[in-house]
This record gives sequence, structure tokens and C-alpha cells, in this order.
Amino acid sequence: MEVNVMGPVLLAKALEPMLRHPRGSKAAASANPRAPSVVASVSARVGSISDNGMGGWYSYRMSKAALNMATKNLSHELGRSNVW
Repeated sequence: MEVNVMGPVLLAKALEPMLRHPRGSKAAASANPRAPSVVASVSARVGSISDNGMGGWYSYRMSKAALNMATKNLSHELGRSNVW
């Protein structure tokens, strides 16, 4: 959980101020011409709850499922700052 979930979440939290991109007017865009920032997470198919036909790998499956949920939550929260 520390590596697969907390590491990416805390990193995104720490970098969020640097990832923000202004929205709206052309003046705001010309003041900061860089493209919107992107946060990406590396997950695995075993993190899918609906695609678990074998069981096993409890801690790895749970940590990847938690990463998927954290990424979904971050997409909503960081999206308000124009971070993808």
C-alpha cells in the first residue's frame, strides 16, 4: 500500500501546485503557454474487481484496486485545477 498507493497519491499532492494551469481567457493562456499537466498511474489488470477470476495475490490486488480508486478521485480533484 505504501508503494502502490501512498507514494503516487502523496507525490501528486506535493506536485499539484506546480501542475496547475490557468483556465479561461487568452490572456491567461498567453501568460502561461505550456500545455496542461498530466498525472498518470501505472496499474495492473489484477487491480480490477470485476476481472478477478482466480483470487490470490491479496495484498497486490488490493493495493492496485486502491490505486485505481485514488487515481479516479485525483482525476476529479485535480481536474478542477486543469490537471489531467
